Amino acid sequence: MLKKLNFSIGVFDELSDNIKLKVNEESQKCKIYGVGVYTDRFIIDHLMTYPTNTLEERIKNVKALNGVDFVFPVDTSSPGKVKDIIENAYDEYLHKENS
Repeated sequence: MLKKLNFSIGVFDELSDNIKLKVNEESQKCKIYGVGVYTDRFIIDHLMTYPTNTLEERIKNVKALNGVDFVFPVDTSSPGKVKDIIENAYDEYLHKENS
């Protein structure tokens, strides 16, 4: 039986074949698959690097991947806050789907 919801979170600056394959494989294991994309500020402050592409470009590229139902920005590593972000993004996705 498929899980109802699954997700992954990352920078997604470069979408290698391995990333595309992993997203596709993971999305096949659930009904709805979401992807969180770290914000520029989070990457700079917490990962100590700079993204090559803007957040908007990275989100656009991830949305285009097979199997991705919704994409949302993530600006924290706090498990509780990440959970809230995912729940809000999922609720927004369901609302758009039912409109």
